[in-house]
Amino acid sequence: MVKGSSLLSYVSVKLRMELALGLLKQKTETRVWLPTVNEEALAALHCTRILLQDLQEVFDHIVLLVPSLTNERHIQLLSDRSALEPLHASLVRYYYQLTDWCLLSLNSGVLSGLSYTRVKSVVCDGRKGIVDVELVRPSTAVPWGLLFNEQAHLIGVDIGLRTQEKAQTLHQLLLCSQEGATLLSVNNTKLTSGKNKTLDARGILQAVREQSTTGTTLSLQLKAEGFRDKLRLHPFQLAFLVPPQGAEGAAGQRASLWLQRLDARVSWALHFEESQLDYGTYGSFLQFKANKTVFKSISPEAREFLEYYTDRLRVLYVNGIEARDAAHAQSLLEGRECARIDIVVTPHPTQARQHSRSIDGTTGEALAAVTNIRNLTKNVKRAIKRQAKSVKEVKVLPTEVEAPLAEVEEVEGDPSPEEVEAIMKDMLTITEVPVEADPAVPQEDTDTRCVFDNKVELLACTEEEMVWNRPTTAIPWSLKFKVETNTEGITSVNLTGLPDTTNATLRQHPYVQLFSSNPSRWLLQSVNGKSVAKSAKTALKTITKVKRMRLRFV
Repeated sequence: MVKGSSLLSYVSVKLRMELALGLLKQKTETRVWLPTVNEEALAALHCTRILLQDLQEVFDHIVLLVPSLTNERHIQLLSDRSALEPLHASLVRYYYQLTDWCLLSLNSGVLSGLSYTRVKSVVCDGRKGIVDVELVRPSTAVPWGLLFNEQAHLIGVDIGLRTQEKAQTLHQLLLCSQEGATLLSVNNTKLTSGKNKTLDARGILQAVREQSTTGTTLSLQLKAEGFRDKLRLHPFQLAFLVPPQGAEGAAGQRASLWLQRLDARVSWALHFEESQLDYGTYGSFLQFKANKTVFKSISPEAREFLEYYTDRLRVLYVNGIEARDAAHAQSLLEGRECARIDIVVTPHPTQARQHSRSIDGTTGEALAAVTNIRNLTKNVKRAIKRQAKSVKEVKVLPTEVEAPLAEVEEVEGDPSPEEVEAIMKDMLTITEVPVEADPAVPQEDTDTRCVFDNKVELLACTEEEMVWNRPTTAIPWSLKFKVETNTEGITSVNLTGLPDTTNATLRQHPYVQLFSSNPSRWLLQSVNGKSVAKSAKTALKTITKVKRMRLRFV
């Protein structure tokens, strides 16, 4: 089945399918608007349009799933291949939807494309998972247009009915119940035997036939787990794949989040936004965030990953296609039951700033000055004045005179034309100067790991952030916190001490020295993205449950 479905993902087959579907859709739309089309032909064209749309949706989902299940190199990298089982189950479901489509398209060619049956009402009780449906028809000669499987479950409605809005609503609800909907009653008659036991499949179909053949109205009560709001109205996780690629947790780590929703009309609850790059270059990238609805339905591993790398997740692909911007990303998810978000971890802003300071041996301030000079617009004098005031912070070595570095005096008032020319000349001929040390980042060699006696490791440390790791949650962090609550009821948490160590070399580590230089300034702001100001108890509780944590400081 997988090998057969994989044929659809071949580039040549995929392009031919897309071309054929596009031509058929275009031809159908052209004929729909012809003035000579009669009522019966118009109904047939509407049915053809629905069939093409169904085929397009099934085809897109199969093409999305198959590459991940047939890529042997990708599968071998996974440490837990059981994570692919939900994807296999989804592929099987779409495969049988494709076979059902073939049978339905054949029957639609034999039966009349026009159905006078109407779906009068569809009422869904999302709490109980029960749907009440009422249908009417002009005469007993007109079929009801309901599709049952061998288990007597209602699995769909005729294509002719789906041209109606309420019938399409019923169709979408039935798609939410993957095994079909169980009939509880027909025309207010419960489907039970004399001993109050549920009828078997043959008995249910016989009861439906008896109740529906003589009348022009039909009321059904259906039940399915997929009708419940908690399943139908929220997307859920299919898989979360993080292939091992070395240096896990560092920038460049990739992951794939697979989500599914039972009803294609339900919001994905995903948010995309464009953020500026901070790597010494200029541009933007697409950032991915998930709201609380998605967080509740994903696995603990995915939740911890998304929380830990919050604000650092760049979107590479959405459903296998590179997303240009936020609007494009949302359009790639529109009408889909499955969503695949490929993301990558970007460098931490502190690392990015440190990198931008050392590009080509030139200070970041000098680069900013050159850029601003090149981009001068209408307010030239004001821009030049700002640059003149900032020159004193950049030590400039003139190109023609060999002399010690000297600070430029601050320019007061609007500069004269001669001063403007001199400033521009100096700024556009800046040569290499030593990079001044950033007090927020230790400049000593930090290649040596900062591992304390209890095996707890400090991975990174700046004045804004610490990243800690421990082999298992059974090992205590041994960090010392001071919790205080003021008269207004606001709780603050200070990190007052690191784990104890008897290693004299470790005490000289740059991270330990940075902490010891001002041990009273480490006021905690958040733990793995959880704000201390909102709930200090929740933030501190998070510390006890994770193996890796990121502490942000005020």
